[in-house]
Amino acid sequence: MDLGGSRPRTTAEISAAVKAKQRPVHHLTDLEVYFKTAEFVGLEAAVYREEENWQELFRVLLAYTSLVVETIRKHKDWTTDATKDRRRAETCKAYEAEVVNCMEEMESLKPRINAEAKAFRQTAPPERPAVRPPPVQNDGQTATTPASAERATEASPLETFTEGDWDLLSATPAQLAAAAERRDAGGVSTNEKSAPPRQRYQPRAEYVAAG
Repeated sequence: MDLGGSRPRTTAEISAAVKAKQRPVHHLTDLEVYFKTAEFVGLEAAVYREEENWQELFRVLLAYTSLVVETIRKHKDWTTDATKDRRRAETCKAYEAEVVNCMEEMESLKPRINAEAKAFRQTAPPERPAVRPPPVQNDGQTATTPASAERATEASPLETFTEGDWDLLSATPAQLAAAAERRDAGGVSTNEKSAPPRQRYQPRAEYVAAG
């Protein structure tokens, strides 16, 4: 389910889309790489909070919570036992505390987000059903559709982490590590320069006022 575009979503729709991106933990990926990934999400949450973009803030907070609870906490090196590793235990406890903060903030955002989505549905015309385009034949080779061709050339989830789609939960270990290296180095990949930015929801006053 796409979360971008101009239509406000309900919290249930946002939750379903985030849940669909969950992936199992990769124990061979260093836990510090996952921590840096969570930092990316936290930074983006701060931006949306300042912009008062509640739809995107809810999505990012939920992605952060899911990343910590469903992925990072299941890593073999995760521990809250200070007798094993005091520094690591303090870090893990800090992430658990931040998850609690995120959940409390999401609960406070739910009424506002759902009211915004309801206001949109009451005033906007009904959406037309999507029509799948016919397959495109390539000189006798396997037929492809525009959607499949686009997927073949689009950047990986974390290749565009500076301004693209924060599809963190579906990233591979290699993508996580590459993104962490670029963040530390302050670099931008070729794909980041050329990839179009993800279309995000932009709040509209007539719907936000309903919340």
